[in-house]
Amino acid sequence: MIQRIITSHPRTEKIAPALLTLLKGMRARYVIALMCIVVLSSVAYVGSTNIIEAGARSAVVINVSGRQRMLSQRIPMLAQTILSIPDRKLRMPLLDQFDESVELMKVSHAALIHGSSSMGLEALSSHSVRLVLYGEDMLLDHKLSLFIHKARKFSDYAQKPVVAGTLYVLTLELARSGAELLPILDRVVTTFEQESRAATQRLQMWQLGVFVATMAVLFIEGRVIFWPLNRELNRNFRLLLKSRQRARKALDEADRANRAKSEFLANMSHELRTPLNAINGFSELMVGEVFGPMGHANYQEYSTDILNSGRHLLRIIDDILDVAQIESGTIRLSEDVVDLKPLLEDVRTMFMVTAKQDGIEIKIKDFVAPQILADGERLRQIIINLVSNAVRFSHQGGTVSLSVYWDEVRGISVLVCDQGIGIHPDEQTHILDPFVQLEEAYSRRHGGSGLGLPICNSLMKLHGGSLVIESQPGQGTKAYAHFPASRTVLDS
Repeated sequence: MIQRIITSHPRTEKIAPALLTLLKGMRARYVIALMCIVVLSSVAYVGSTNIIEAGARSAVVINVSGRQRMLSQRIPMLAQTILSIPDRKLRMPLLDQFDESVELMKVSHAALIHGSSSMGLEALSSHSVRLVLYGEDMLLDHKLSLFIHKARKFSDYAQKPVVAGTLYVLTLELARSGAELLPILDRVVTTFEQESRAATQRLQMWQLGVFVATMAVLFIEGRVIFWPLNRELNRNFRLLLKSRQRARKALDEADRANRAKSEFLANMSHELRTPLNAINGFSELMVGEVFGPMGHANYQEYSTDILNSGRHLLRIIDDILDVAQIESGTIRLSEDVVDLKPLLEDVRTMFMVTAKQDGIEIKIKDFVAPQILADGERLRQIIINLVSNAVRFSHQGGTVSLSVYWDEVRGISVLVCDQGIGIHPDEQTHILDPFVQLEEAYSRRHGGSGLGLPICNSLMKLHGGSLVIESQPGQGTKAYAHFPASRTVLDS
């Protein structure tokens, strides 16, 4: 969106290329920054997952090791309890517990060494624990196997009718073996706890390293990417601000020049009208021969030419004065209720002689429409300009028609239609601009100052309406002067 604004703004032509280059670099840098953040986030996620999983595995290992320690004392205690019960039937529930404990100890020992998916244990990889299990000073694996063998032997004898002394001896051997296993199993539990803490510390250090790397990457991004980017943006937007200030200053100067031009045109128009009115007045006296006939017939013709030229020049000056007043905003409407029928008839009569000389017929189509609230003189000026253009650009033998359309919702539209040369589509967008004429050839052939339609358009806007021109080359032109429904005056 920023790029679209920059490229479309007419006042940023000089700095737009620099901003566009900056935006492209910003995209690339931003993508790099996002990729770094994604990589670091992924690494942090993997590290956190490993820490959690390692902690869970360590907890299971320590739990199983502690259970082995507990079973090394539970099995001799169960043996002593069984020994104290002479009835073999009464011994059976305790024997079942005894056998279950022996089996659990065997399974747990195998799980610690070879791993077990059901217990969540992996195969033993600790060198320190292996020394405890298989080292010459400990031989835990051998002693534990011997303990389990003695426990099973005790279970077998306890279920048979043997002499109590034999069970007593086996019970003592189990107690002795359990006492030997206890410090070794304590050593195993302690070793597992130490290795678990060491692994946790390593993972914590790794996590700290990731955190430090993340901070370093963010610092590098800020120093290498965002800080220069922010500096360039500030510099370019300062240029934009200066450009905007220069443009605003130029606009103010243009407005002042335009107002000065409008005031100059208004003053000059008044200055020109004063002698021109005198010229036209004296010309009318000479044409009418008020003080007697002139000496030569050519004087009558010259006086008529002077009067016609003066009147034409006065119309042009009036148009220029209207444009100046419209641009300066000093023109005001004197609104009253206007009947369109006599107004159209009056305009038709005004152009009848000129149109008849060129073989052009002016028609007013029958219509039924209410009166309208408008400035009568300005409305008359609008219709005169539209009819003047229609007659001027019509072919010999053509027809100019005037009609009025009324709708209670849309309002009233006055249509002036001709069958003349028409307007090219490329020129229609500028036809309502002041001093715009169709083509030089047309201008030379048909005359005109190019102010009629712009004045009509401005006057229609003052009335809250609009002027719409529809035309096709060689097929004529339709000019719609549309007044809103609020200006319709209905009979009460």
